[in-house]
Amino acid sequence: MSGRIITTGAAGLQGSVAPRIESHELVKPENEKLWSLYIQAMQRMYDSKENEMDSHFQISGIHGLPYVQWDGAGGEQPVGAPAGYCQHSTVIFPTWHRPYCALYEQILHRHAVQVAATYTTDQAAWKKAAEDFRIPFWDWALHPLPPKQFYDHKQYSQVTITLPDGQKKPVYNPLLAYKFQSGHGPAPPN
Repeated sequence: MSGRIITTGAAGLQGSVAPRIESHELVKPENEKLWSLYIQAMQRMYDSKENEMDSHFQISGIHGLPYVQWDGAGGEQPVGAPAGYCQHSTVIFPTWHRPYCALYEQILHRHAVQVAATYTTDQAAWKKAAEDFRIPFWDWALHPLPPKQFYDHKQYSQVTITLPDGQKKPVYNPLLAYKFQSGHGPAPPN
């Protein structure tokens, strides 16, 4: 994708936006469609070429690493380097972070819709799941730790999802780490 990206957030195919679900709910068997779409959409976003504006590499650079200029904004060193454009610990954090999250979710939602379109079984249910797709939230007051699928490299290096042919299979867990396509991460700023 090239050119400007207009941040709209994740709008359902019918123009509505479904509520977010808590991350511990997302990993439950009754949410297998949302979970399967989430994992595959994340992997598609990771697989996007790092020079594409809507890739995980580029959008994550808005938040912090890899400290790259995004969409021609700012100088060669993003504002607040080495923190990227991120405004943590400043009074403008809420108004900065919400559009960032909306952009990330918008791109992830687009990938979820594309993944759902590849399913050959129960197509209407997969399409509906894609319409309802939102990035989950973590209720840290209810659960001191997020679900282990989000951080446990030993137990969850692979997660089981339902693939487009309807088969349940283990796949690499993209929630654990991003693998730089160049084989190594960017050099830290001076």
